[in-house]
Amino acid sequence: MFYYLLIGALMAAVLLVLVLGVLNIMRSGDDASRTSNKLMMMRVGLQATVILLIGVLFLVQK
Repeated sequence: MFYYLLIGALMAAVLLVLVLGVLNIMRSGDDASRTSNKLMMMRVGLQATVILLIGVLFLVQK
């Protein structure tokens, strides 16, 4: 049960970072570009964490 809550929370965090990234793209300037890059790296890291946890969950259940 804990894994499901953790995965759900991480998926919500991925969605939040994705929305923030899209909103940031609408801005212009050097600062917006750097922020977009940081948000993209954060999103990729969160997605990798979710995939790893789902893999662990499948391995633990068997």
